[in-house]
Amino acid sequence: MEISARQFTAVFVMALSTAFLTAACATAPGKLSDPTITQQIEKNHTTKADISRMIGAPQQTSTDSNGIEIWTYSEAVKNWASVVSFGLAPSNANVLIVKFKNDVVVDYEYSKNKALYGSFGQMN
Repeated sequence: MEISARQFTAVFVMALSTAFLTAACATAPGKLSDPTITQQIEKNHTTKADISRMIGAPQQTSTDSNGIEIWTYSEAVKNWASVVSFGLAPSNANVLIVKFKNDVVVDYEYSKNKALYGSFGQMN
């Protein structure tokens, strides 16, 4: 079965339009995209319950050798380059790492639009 140039162009334009519309729907900002999120966190005051109420359950938890509990949150950030390149462009995320001692925040780190992966899935 042979496809004409006109048919190929029509299918290509439809596929590209679908990709852009999907990306537009997927870029709705989440809780970590809120610029005020870190303004609500106070070291030595904000509790685990406060963080859970503000952001929800963490994607990952761990405890370091000093007994500091670490909660990690991440939220993918879509960009046009990753959509157009079918995922081969760097993936970015908003990342929040919160450290607790005795259920109270002792430290946190927030990275907005941090590049997570280089080309072909290599960690940066």
